[in-house]
Amino acid sequence: MNSLLLDSLFKGYRLELCQKVRNHFGSGPPDPEDIVQQTFMKVSELQLQKPIANPKAFLFSLAKNLCIDHFRQQSRHEKLVDNILLEANLDAIEQVSAETIMLRDETLAQLDKSVNSLNKKQKILLRASRIEGLTYQQISEQTGYSTSDICRTLHLTIEKLSSDFLEQESQTDQYSTNVSLSRKRV
Repeated sequence: MNSLLLDSLFKGYRLELCQKVRNHFGSGPPDPEDIVQQTFMKVSELQLQKPIANPKAFLFSLAKNLCIDHFRQQSRHEKLVDNILLEANLDAIEQVSAETIMLRDETLAQLDKSVNSLNKKQKILLRASRIEGLTYQQISEQTGYSTSDICRTLHLTIEKLSSDFLEQESQTDQYSTNVSLSRKRV
């Protein structure tokens, strides 16, 4: 897109667009400024054959879609964590309190550690399936892996993550028990 046109759109609509995003979706997350920046980055990448008929409506629609995409991705992340917790026979964390936040942070750190221990193929397939929400067929087209290989690999990956998580939980429980016993002896 022409840089002069983009500059003119940015100067003309940035503040109004920020306010509209803030009014519709709140102050964040996602941060309205970030959404507006992403909106203009997307517009700059467009190779338009003809000018935009209604730039204001176009920008607002694009910003709205970026917010919706953010919420969908956030929802997929939360569902992934909840699914792993459910497969590990643990309750999904829902209540918000200082303890709950601490437990969720600890759980996410454990999950992050487990995900980082996966091999490259497992990480790629897990991200594509559980975070990006792609179907096995779409993943197959992108990666060249067969759908049965994707299914098998993801099944083993989820089992590994569940197993790692249960192992970490039992170590945490054992530590808590040892601390509790040592306090009683004192």
